[in-house]
Amino acid sequence: MVVPIARVLERYAAQSADSAAWVSPLIAAALFAPYATVLIVLIKKHPGMSLSDINEAVFGKNIGKIVNTAFALWFLMLSGYYLCQFAERMATTVYSNTNSAIFVTLMLIVASYSLKRGQETLIRASTLFFYAVISVFVLSLILLVPSVNTEYHLPVTGGLLSGAFSGAVQMFSALTYFVTFPVFLSDVKEGGISKPLIVGGYTAVLLMLFTTFVIVGIFSAPAAAQMPFPFFSAVKEISLFDSVERIEAIILCIMMLGDFTIVVLFILCCGKTVKSAYRLKDKVNYDLFLLAAFTLSLIFSFNSMRLNEISESVIVPVNLAVGAGLPVIALIVYAVKRMIKK
Repeated sequence: MVVPIARVLERYAAQSADSAAWVSPLIAAALFAPYATVLIVLIKKHPGMSLSDINEAVFGKNIGKIVNTAFALWFLMLSGYYLCQFAERMATTVYSNTNSAIFVTLMLIVASYSLKRGQETLIRASTLFFYAVISVFVLSLILLVPSVNTEYHLPVTGGLLSGAFSGAVQMFSALTYFVTFPVFLSDVKEGGISKPLIVGGYTAVLLMLFTTFVIVGIFSAPAAAQMPFPFFSAVKEISLFDSVERIEAIILCIMMLGDFTIVVLFILCCGKTVKSAYRLKDKVNYDLFLLAAFTLSLIFSFNSMRLNEISESVIVPVNLAVGAGLPVIALIVYAVKRMIKK
C-alpha cells in the first residue's frame, strides 16, 4: 500500500478537494469498514479456502472460473501498471535521460529470480522489505512535519467535501488490494487473516491521512495537484541536523523495495489464482506472467501524464469493479443461496 500512497493518492485528493484533501482518507476509512466486513464474512463462512476456492463455492464451478479469471487478469494488469509507475518514477526523479524500459527489464529479472526461490522465502523477504519501507516512509514524513503550514488545510467547505468524496473513492480503490489476503488463505490458518486485514487496512488509511496532511501542508493543494510525485519532491528538502542534505537518493533506493514487493505480490496472486481456477498440477511458470506484465507495461506507456489518465479511466474503475464489486456480489449470492436452502 505504501507504493500508491507515496506516489499519487495525495495528489488525486488535492486535485479533487483542494484544501479539504485531508478529509478524503477519513471518508475512505468509512468506505473500507463495510468492505473489510464483506471479506471477513466470506473468509469465516469458507474456512481454509483460498479466494479461488471461495469463488467456486459461491458461484459454482463454471461461473466461479470466470470470476477467478477476472481476478487473475486484474492482478496481471496491476503488475504491469506498477511496473510502469516504478520505471516512470526512476526516470523522472533519478535517471532523467534513461529509457524507462531498462528499469522494467531490471525489475523483471530480479522478480523472476526471487519467484524461483519459492513462495515461503519470498513472503518472508517481502515482510522484511515491508517493515523497512514503512519505517523509512514514516520517518520521512515525520522529518517533513516542521515544514507543514496548517493554513493550507483550510477552508473546508461543503463544496470541497464533495470533492473530498471523489478523492476518497480513489483512495478506497487502492484499499481493495487487500483482497489479496484471501488468495493465500489456504496457506495459513483463518485466524491469521482477519486481524491483519483490519490492522493493515486502517494502518494504510492512517498513512494516507498523514501523507496527505503533510504534502498539502508543505506545497498547498494547488501545487501538489500539479506534481507527478509530490512525496518524492518533498523528501528532496529533508536534511539531518542541517548538515546531511540530499538524502532523497537513500530514501528512493529503499522505496524501491516497495515497488518490488507490490509487483511480485500481484504476479504471485495471478499465478496462484490461475493454478487454482484451472486445477493445474504442474508448478506455475511465473516467467510467463512476468512476460505478460512486461507486455502490458509497454502498452500502458511510460509517460506520467498518460499513466495518470490510465489510473483515472482504467485502474480505479477496474479496482472498484473487481476488487470491491466481485466480493460484494459473492456475499450477496452466498446469502441468497443460504436463504433458498432454508
